Amino acid sequence: MNAYSQSCNTLASHMTTFTGLFPDSHGVKVPLRDNLPPGLMTLGTAFHNAGYKTLWVGPVGYPNLEPIDNYAAGFDQILQPPGYSPPQPAAWDYVRQSTSPFLLFFHSFYTHNPAIPKPETYQRLFGHELNWTRERMNDALRRWVLQDLHRVFREETLTRHPELLRGDDPDARWARIEKLGEYPELTGTSLGVVRMQRFWHELDASGEGTVEARRMYQGSVSEVDEMIGEIYARLSDLGMDDRTLFIFMSDHGDEFRDHGELNHQQLYEESVHVPLLILGPGVPAGQRRPEIVELTDVLPTLLDLVGIPRQWPMDGQSLAPLIDGDGPWQAKTSYSTWFDSFAIRDERFTLLRPRQQPNTLPTIFLFDRHSDPHERTDVSDLYPEVLKKLRDFVTDRQGHTKRPAQPAWPTSIDDRRKASLLKTGYW
Repeated sequence: MNAYSQSCNTLASHMTTFTGLFPDSHGVKVPLRDNLPPGLMTLGTAFHNAGYKTLWVGPVGYPNLEPIDNYAAGFDQILQPPGYSPPQPAAWDYVRQSTSPFLLFFHSFYTHNPAIPKPETYQRLFGHELNWTRERMNDALRRWVLQDLHRVFREETLTRHPELLRGDDPDARWARIEKLGEYPELTGTSLGVVRMQRFWHELDASGEGTVEARRMYQGSVSEVDEMIGEIYARLSDLGMDDRTLFIFMSDHGDEFRDHGELNHQQLYEESVHVPLLILGPGVPAGQRRPEIVELTDVLPTLLDLVGIPRQWPMDGQSLAPLIDGDGPWQAKTSYSTWFDSFAIRDERFTLLRPRQQPNTLPTIFLFDRHSDPHERTDVSDLYPEVLKKLRDFVTDRQGHTKRPAQPAWPTSIDDRRKASLLKTGYW
């Protein structure tokens, strides 16, 4: 499917997938500030109420999701495999022993930045050894922080905890640093942020920079491909492949300085054009659809294909007509948002407003993806009628939901949640 995410952010994108609603509709757009409205039905509750056994496999305490009160509601059981592991045997035991239909939601971190594949995967793809490992990244972080603890801790923290500065045993010192680094009131910059800074610094110092980062990302994607094959093979071993609906998707993409930034902070193609694959009974194999679809469409499609009635209005529409190939389909214009930025895409053009910088006027770009698939050349002057049409679409879309103005980031959060963010560099 030719799919677009409704945000470049994990939180907003997941909530869209779980509710079938745009971020403007479900209200969750900014981490730690927003929450789902009480009682809003989600993926888990819809299937649980329909009599399905529901299993979540993957990180639930993930900081970009954990603050949302009811996003995992309706899941009977939650299994959290360590690190970047695929579903462990307990997940398959749960599926095999279930006497009811089941929903298994698996959330993988294999390609999360920094994406570092196994050395053997990298060697197979690129014909030479991988210079970067997670151990090397952590060693770089450790050396950098031990040289100057002010890179992480506040001055008052070092005054109150002189044990951080003492000791001849670097392992013991590092253990103390990691322990106190979990307390947000003690740190200025999280270990996670400094880790990413050193990762990119050493990549750039090697002269390879984004080229090597892209290779490692490709290696991690290859490992995801292998993992998905293993999951489907397990379903086949259990005799369930011919009666199981299998959907693979991503909440967002990643940037490698394509438009100046790293990670996923903007709404260009590389951040929001995502894979969406559907496999199962009644789904023609090998079919590709050029029509634009969105992550808002995932939940209504799931409900439609398994015969569960919709229990609330959704912004998305079922993809069943596209899958069948003979049903009515209303052409879509995709809509993605992140803070004050937005991106609108029809079958050819992209209207994009980047995040506004302080003391500047908003900037609007129009890109022709037929001639400029990487969205680099503004053609607003060449297509004024297209510019107006897509701007009118934005006005209409934003008019659907009126919400009071809110600060961009929360003014305060509890220490438990901030500590959770610190561990993975989101604060």
